[in-house]
Amino acid sequence: IHIVSFWGNGNGAITLNEMYLTNNDDYSPFDPDGIEEMEEERSKTEDVYDLSGRKLPKRPLQKGVYIIGGKKVAVK
Repeated sequence: IHIVSFWGNGNGAITLNEMYLTNNDDYSPFDPDGIEEMEEERSKTEDVYDLSGRKLPKRPLQKGVYIIGGKKVAVK
């Protein structure tokens, strides 16, 4: 995003209560850190990568943050 602008007709101030940017198809807000909770079965069926992009073997994951299914996932 380079520029965000608002246009009014000059009759008063433009006030924003809330604004966010999303890539979600339904335009819903998302968790600001972008990290989801992990579903146990998910790591067994999808490829798992570390944050450096290295593919990890399918096994029980230790605590940490991984990329599973193209999304950041936290394992607690």
